[in-house]
Amino acid sequence: TLEYNDESHLYICDGIIVPSVTTLLKRRFSKKYADVPEFVLRRAAWLGTTLHGAIENAEKSGEAESYILTETEGAIKDEFSGYLSLKKQYGFTVEGSEMPLVITYKGEIIAAGRMDLLLMNRDGQLGVADIKRTAKLDEIYLSYQLTLYGRGSGKGTTAVKLSRFGS
Repeated sequence: TLEYNDESHLYICDGIIVPSVTTLLKRRFSKKYADVPEFVLRRAAWLGTTLHGAIENAEKSGEAESYILTETEGAIKDEFSGYLSLKKQYGFTVEGSEMPLVITYKGEIIAAGRMDLLLMNRDGQLGVADIKRTAKLDEIYLSYQLTLYGRGSGKGTTAVKLSRFGS
């Protein structure tokens, strides 16, 4: 049984607190955002959460291509359009979003998290995708993250970059 406390960002698996994938990555990449002002990080987090929510809502509606963003979601209009363009270009379908998973190593639970998207490509292959809004994609960080999610889901991994689409 996996429980999640959003306020404390804690996962509890079978009654035991386990670190999130984000917590593990913060340990490995402790200085990643050291030079970024707190107000910038807060705004980026809000925009990221808004984008994730819009994609999840659009996909759950079954009509992502014709999904109309709310007034609040208008702030991520370009990124959302980028998502739809990538979806069309690569022909993937979303099989699940914000899916909880548990990551094990040698039979022990080492972390838990939620993968952004479980995708199916045109060939029927499943993959894990993560949505990023960063100005520069950190491929090393992303490879760690997707490897952990792939391990937890048993699926392959795919990076999806939505920041500054088209530039």
